[in-house]
Amino acid sequence: MKNINAGILFALVIGCCVFRPVLSAELPPGFVYLRDVAPEIQVNLRYYSKDNFLGVRVNGYEKPVCIVTDPAAHALSKVQEELATFGLGLLVYDAYRPQSAVDHFWRWAQDLADKKMKADYYPQVEKTKLFEQGYIAARSGHSRGSSVDVTIVSLSENSTPLDMGTRWDFFDPSSWSNATNVTAAQRAHRMLLQKLMTKHGFEPLKEEWWHFKLKDEPFPGRYFDLPVEWLTFASSKEARHEGGLLITPNQSHFLPDSRTSLRNSDEQNEEHWHSGLKESPHPARSSHPE
Repeated sequence: MKNINAGILFALVIGCCVFRPVLSAELPPGFVYLRDVAPEIQVNLRYYSKDNFLGVRVNGYEKPVCIVTDPAAHALSKVQEELATFGLGLLVYDAYRPQSAVDHFWRWAQDLADKKMKADYYPQVEKTKLFEQGYIAARSGHSRGSSVDVTIVSLSENSTPLDMGTRWDFFDPSSWSNATNVTAAQRAHRMLLQKLMTKHGFEPLKEEWWHFKLKDEPFPGRYFDLPVEWLTFASSKEARHEGGLLITPNQSHFLPDSRTSLRNSDEQNEEHWHSGLKESPHPARSSHPE
C-alpha cells in the first residue's frame, strides 16, 4: 500500500512539473492583462484578425490578448459591473497597441494600390486623404496603454453587440458620437456607452463612438512597443525557466534583458521619429493617434 501511495504521489508531482499553467507574462510596471482584472469583459482584438481596415493581421499583435494599464483595467471593470446588472457587458476591440502596429498602418497607407477593405471601412474617403482627414497618424494614444476601443454587448443574446449605427473603425462622419444620420436607438446606445465610460474616468473621442482614453492615464507622452502576447500552457520539454518565469519557445522577449522596447523618454521618442517618420503628417484632428 505504501508503494502504491508513493507511486501515486510521484505521478502527481511529475504531472505538475510537466504541465504548469502560466497565468501572466512579464509586462512593464503599470501594465496588466485585462483578463487578470476583469475576466468577464469580452475581447475581440480586430487587429489580431483580418477583419480590420488593412485586411491582414497587424504587426505586433502576436496573440489575441488584451493588455492595458492597471488603472484602465480597474476602471473598465467598474463599467462592466454596472452593465452586468442590465444583462449587458463590454466588448473590447482594441486596447494597448504596439508602436510597431502604428508603423504598419503608416506603411499600408503608402501603398495606394491596396484598397481591398475600402468598401467595408472607408467607402467615402480616398486612401490618399486618410492622413489629411485625421483617420490615421504616425503616433497613437493606444501605445500609451490607457486608450480602448469598446462597445456594449447583450449577454442574453449570445453576446450580440448593440447596434451603434456603424461598425467599429468606420472612417466616416457617421461614426462621430453626436452624428445625426443614425437612428434614435443607435444614438441612445452610444449615449449609454459614453455615459458609463465617462462616469468611470474615461474621456470620449468625438470622432469615434467606440474610442475612450483614461483621463488620468499613467503614461502621458510615453509610447511603448511591447508585442501583444501571452504565455499560456507549456510542458517541461518545450520550456525553460529564466528569472522566475516559464519561457516557451520564441517568447524570450518577455525577459527583463530582452528585446522589449519601451519608448520611455522624450529623447528616445525623438530619436525614433527622426529615424523614418519625421516627414509624416500630423493632422490637428486624428482618430488613431488617440
